[in-house]
Amino acid sequence: FIMSEEIFGNLHSIESCGTVDGPGIRFVVFTQGCPMRCQYCHNPDTWDFKENHKVSVDEIVKQYEGVQEFCAGGVTVTGGEPMAQIEFVTELFKKLSAVLKLYCIAGLADFTSSDLYDVT
Repeated sequence: FIMSEEIFGNLHSIESCGTVDGPGIRFVVFTQGCPMRCQYCHNPDTWDFKENHKVSVDEIVKQYEGVQEFCAGGVTVTGGEPMAQIEFVTELFKKLSAVLKLYCIAGLADFTSSDLYDVT
């Protein structure tokens, strides 16, 4: 059998019970790094692309499963700019789709629809 390579994301932080990044109580993953520098950004501390907290997709899925009963609103990936880590975000949503049907990406600045992938 072929062993797949583990995919890691560069994260700023994770909030296990967020209430402002989508409907309901949500598990929120904040990516690290954003090229946009929006004037009224809520998370300017996530702009720098320096490596902050390297986390695997499997680690995040495991963390979510540990609090899933409390986060009925689903999962939000925000930032920073999540689409700057498209491979990581795509793999995360693929794996989350096995245990979850509610997820969203907050960001998408400066990316076109061709940058997005069908993850279901």
